[in-house]
Amino acid sequence: MVSYKRLDPENVLFSKETVGDPTEERPPVPRKPWCSSVTTTTALLVLGSVLLLLCAGWLLATMFWLHHHPHFGGGKQQQASHRPPPPATYSGRRRNEQMGPSASAPDPVACGIIPQPRRFDCYPERGAVVTRGMCEARGCCFIPASSSSSSPSSGSRRSGIPWCFYPTGFGSYSLVWANDTALGKEGRLVRDKKSYYPGDVLALHLETRHETDMRLRVRITDPSNSRYEVPIAVPEATRKANHPAYSVELCKDPFGLVVKRLSTGMVLLNTTVAPLFYADQFLQFSSSLPGPFLYGLGEHRAAFLHDVHWTTLTMWARDVPPVENTNLYGAHPFYLALEEPGGEAHGFFLLNSNAMDVVLQPAPAVTWRTIGGILDFYVFLGPDPTSVISQYLEVVGTNTMTSRVLHFYPEASLVEVESASFYGVKVEPRQVLVDQSRDAAFAYNADEVG
Repeated sequence: MVSYKRLDPENVLFSKETVGDPTEERPPVPRKPWCSSVTTTTALLVLGSVLLLLCAGWLLATMFWLHHHPHFGGGKQQQASHRPPPPATYSGRRRNEQMGPSASAPDPVACGIIPQPRRFDCYPERGAVVTRGMCEARGCCFIPASSSSSSPSSGSRRSGIPWCFYPTGFGSYSLVWANDTALGKEGRLVRDKKSYYPGDVLALHLETRHETDMRLRVRITDPSNSRYEVPIAVPEATRKANHPAYSVELCKDPFGLVVKRLSTGMVLLNTTVAPLFYADQFLQFSSSLPGPFLYGLGEHRAAFLHDVHWTTLTMWARDVPPVENTNLYGAHPFYLALEEPGGEAHGFFLLNSNAMDVVLQPAPAVTWRTIGGILDFYVFLGPDPTSVISQYLEVVGTNTMTSRVLHFYPEASLVEVESASFYGVKVEPRQVLVDQSRDAAFAYNADEVG
């Protein structure tokens, strides 16, 4: 049985540490401010939003400035750092004053009758995707090859057929006057309207020199400014050739130069086929060829006979091992051509050391493009290949054969032993080379014999 004991209040004791005096006044319990964390988070979010807006505004302003700044392409130029810039273009009235004959599109019917082999490229900038608007802004014809090809095999842009090409009568220089000189003729060429290339030379000096019966020299220079010329000694004629094997005809408007072989009437040079350009960093002229048999234009590792079906040869010397169809160690802007149907030979030499492209097309025709210097060229009348080479060497000089030249490659007189060993060619002892050079009647440098 459970029993309970009655407790009196006087006998109950409480601990002061747990209960305390109920009448005693306790200090208030500090309360944690619930809004402090919320306030800090809000401030950080606002600050971050402000910084984000400022960065976005700065980025947009920078992109806008780069897009419109002239030194950063204006948003339209090519992005490749090693690609040549396209020629300057203009808008409105300014463009009409600069674009040559007209900024309007030429007659499509007149454009369509120009045969594909005789279409000279109006937009040669590499890597440019040419549109109709870009082409017609230059006053040129625009016909995609696929829509006008006369054969199924020529309907691709890869074939080299230019989609943008010069119409007949495209603006060029005109011959305003010409006078006889002691060596030939001289004259003044004038361009009435600027072309689409910057830095046009609007007035040029023309000089033809009948230096020998088999050698003609033509110089086109800037009479107002000195331009770079190749610093080599060339023969200087003192009087005009008595019985030249060629005739020279000067066409006035547009200007052109026509050189014929008197014995056959064959046209060796005809620059009226395309316009002449003479700007600060762009010189271009074209000429017809008397046949498709063309040699030279080194240095390239390719077929000895060049293919005239839209072939571009670049001349920019660089020391690399031989690679097919690319520019190599030397630059020789000289070609030897065989004429049809007689088989005579003549040569052409452009005395210019700037980087250049030489374009062959099946008209047949050749176009020379270079980025500087002057137009100073020779025509050698041959009439056979051996005579052409001899006449060419009279201008550029013959090479001195030294003991460092491979005896079994006498024509490669600039190739030294170091280059030969690089390509794994066996080199004969020095004395053997000297003896063989002497037996072959080749000149050599005695200072290097030892």
